[in-house]
Amino acid sequence: MRNRYENLNLILRGILSISLAIALFIFREQVIIFFTQVIIAFLFINGGAKFMQVVMWQRSNKQLSQIIMQLLVACAHLMIASWLLLEQDFTTVFLVKAIGYYQLLMAVINVMSYLLMVNDGVKHHFDILIRATIHLFFGLSSLVLPTAVDSTLIRVGWYFILLGVASIIDGRDAAKQAVRSVSHKRRWRIGAPVIFTVLLPDTLIREFNQYFTVEGVSPNTSVAIVEANRKTYNQYNAEDLEVFIHVGKTGFDRVGHVDISYKNQVYSYGNHDIESRKVFDLIGDGVLFVADKFKYIEFCMSEGSTVFVYAIRLSSQQKIALEAELENLMADTQSWELTEESQRQDYVGKMQKATEATLFKFSRGKFKTYFVLGTNCVLLADQLIGTSGVDILALNGVLTPGAYLEYFERESQKEWSFISAKFIINEGIFRDKQQKIKKEEA
Repeated sequence: MRNRYENLNLILRGILSISLAIALFIFREQVIIFFTQVIIAFLFINGGAKFMQVVMWQRSNKQLSQIIMQLLVACAHLMIASWLLLEQDFTTVFLVKAIGYYQLLMAVINVMSYLLMVNDGVKHHFDILIRATIHLFFGLSSLVLPTAVDSTLIRVGWYFILLGVASIIDGRDAAKQAVRSVSHKRRWRIGAPVIFTVLLPDTLIREFNQYFTVEGVSPNTSVAIVEANRKTYNQYNAEDLEVFIHVGKTGFDRVGHVDISYKNQVYSYGNHDIESRKVFDLIGDGVLFVADKFKYIEFCMSEGSTVFVYAIRLSSQQKIALEAELENLMADTQSWELTEESQRQDYVGKMQKATEATLFKFSRGKFKTYFVLGTNCVLLADQLIGTSGVDILALNGVLTPGAYLEYFERESQKEWSFISAKFIINEGIFRDKQQKIKKEEA
């Protein structure tokens, strides 16, 4: 039932997206003003409601700090609503400028990716330069053209149409049993802007982990979610191909990281050489390590990470294609040893000590240089997983763990999904299973 609901939900979201696009084509900035007014009304109502809560709290035993915080939040809501009410026309200009600067940023990112590949001797990647040129043109048009507002809103309208069509296709295909046999043909996918997906893994992880720590969450809800996840994890029979999306607790680790596991061997790519990092750690030598899956998961748990696991069942042909892709990838690498104490004390040193992983650096190819917004862990995983037909290829040229998580979450809800199982592993769930295994062995 839930899968059918998700299929219908995808179709309805697609229709709404296309309807919004048509409204932008016809009414242009009036649409932005309308949504601004909706936001203003919400902020005024919510701010007033929070003031009423403060009045009620004064009659109870609420702490002064809670009352002050609630007052500050209420005032912030009302101040923002008042400012938007006085500056409604400015919201359209602000949106257009924000889109322009975002596309300029995408242009810079794609140019950097192209230059790094040229420096590494990688050929036939003019598509990256073409994307950079398109982003540059549209970015400048949103910032300097006299018709910037109309042209940008029309462009946004076409973007929503593409999103809507993709969502309808997903909803339609999800109801077909044939989707279970994943095609080798990949499709370009229109995804949400990077700024909306970059912290998605951290957000979902926090929502899941709160069931173990936060008071006030419905006990029935928390038990149902945790126990359903625990049951799937405990009964799971490992597939040949698994995707790991894991998230740490602090800093850049909250953005997430993507690995793949094939036949119980984890392949993980990243900026793991601390001695080669530069430009605020955004760029460095591309390092690939291969580790035993069970030891690697245990290490991730010891580091306090939480891991999303998506299992993909492969056909014989898909296994052959994946193994050929792995062989081609490894042909571009050479063995690498940790020679500096700083390397041994860093993440990769701790990981190798715990898992006895084998380390490699790329001697050629597009993964020779790691770039966090270009040739990153997601791009390498995508290249390998793509042999099974996963269609997450991004038109903007930037793949993030959040974009991958969004895609797999949506696919896992489909009635005939190629994802055979999904679950989350955190420290508590992992420890419980290990204790259960030890009792059974005893």
